[in-house]
Amino acid sequence: MRDLHYRTPSGEEIVRSYQGPEGVLRPLQNDWMDKPLSELARQQRYEGLAEEHAKGLRRRRRKHLAALLHLPPGNVGRERLELMVEYMVERVRMVTSKSYIPPSQASSNPAVDAILLFYMVLPAVVCTADRRFVNSVRVLKSPDRIRVMLPSELIAWLRDGLLPL
Repeated sequence: MRDLHYRTPSGEEIVRSYQGPEGVLRPLQNDWMDKPLSELARQQRYEGLAEEHAKGLRRRRRKHLAALLHLPPGNVGRERLELMVEYMVERVRMVTSKSYIPPSQASSNPAVDAILLFYMVLPAVVCTADRRFVNSVRVLKSPDRIRVMLPSELIAWLRDGLLPL
């Protein structure tokens, strides 16, 4: 496979080597934040994510994601990162809660779901049959939450112009 060449909004050229699906999915499965965060929360007897800590986490996530995507200050894409930021904060809140039970088998699905939200930086819609993921996004505050939809909702939107609630 060929290397991927692209330019960032600031004009920097980036080259990424193709690693195949295993080169992406295996690290996502093994290194995703759920397991280490839940284990650390249990070890520390952490009571869950307090709102004051969530605010700091949101601020750091916005800054980190904007840098990761090479989005300069003032770029409209920075506003569209909000859905990803909110999703990540809620994911941290979920996996650090006392009631969280980690899955018995590791999976790359939660990481792949989160990565889909990077598309919100574009004027895009994410269509997935994963109802649990769609529902977890719909409870967030970002107005972009309606841009993550089920196939039936996408069809209704394209046919009738009706966006999901």
